[in-house]
Amino acid sequence: MRILVRYVQGLSTAIVVLALTMLGCLGFADTTQAAPMQPSHPVHPSVFQDNGELPPRPPAEPPDDPEEPEEPEEPEEPEEPEEPEEPEEPEEPEEPAKRRIESSQPGYVDLVVTLETSADTVQVGDQFVIFATISYVDGGAPANEVAVLHQIPSFLRIVQYDDVYNALTKTSWGHLAIYDQTVSVTIPRQFPMALGDVVVVQITTEVVSEPSADDATLFASVTTTSRDIRPDNNIAAITFTNTGE
Repeated sequence: MRILVRYVQGLSTAIVVLALTMLGCLGFADTTQAAPMQPSHPVHPSVFQDNGELPPRPPAEPPDDPEEPEEPEEPEEPEEPEEPEEPEEPEEPEEPAKRRIESSQPGYVDLVVTLETSADTVQVGDQFVIFATISYVDGGAPANEVAVLHQIPSFLRIVQYDDVYNALTKTSWGHLAIYDQTVSVTIPRQFPMALGDVVVVQITTEVVSEPSADDATLFASVTTTSRDIRPDNNIAAITFTNTGE
């Protein structure tokens, strides 16, 4: 409110001066020089120029040019996925070298039987194993209807199974049969033996008494319906002797 009052007083003084000036022009004014007007509010002298006038208003600075918006970066093109490498084809395994057996008698066969035991000496109550091996060693024709016969002496008992019925007397090929003291193995005609084939027969026995002089030999023989050029090696035998200890 104070500012407004001072402003009104200053305005009234200006009106009075204006009226007196007009009257002076008409002959009614006082010859006395009016006192100079003072502004209603002080003005700092530094704002005036040397001639007492206010300096010109500085030109308004033009507004800064608006910054141009940055162009958006173009998105990078996605890299093309690498094509998966084709898996290398596995190398075919090399066929194992086949055993090559040359036959001296292409139209014949030569079967051999051999006998071995798992112990050199035994006594009553012992168990041991008899191994009979039948091998096709020469010839070229198929060995048809092969049969192996084992004659076990009476002082030995054939043990066919253990306490949990695992076979203790068996063959690697063919059909095995036990009758009394005879163990036989037969190979069907549809599965003939060929050159290089081997059949192993395992017979487990138990010594139940001491061998006698006329019943102390174990025999094994092999036969075939094909023509065997050496029948002398179709029979094998083991003789047991009493050491007297």
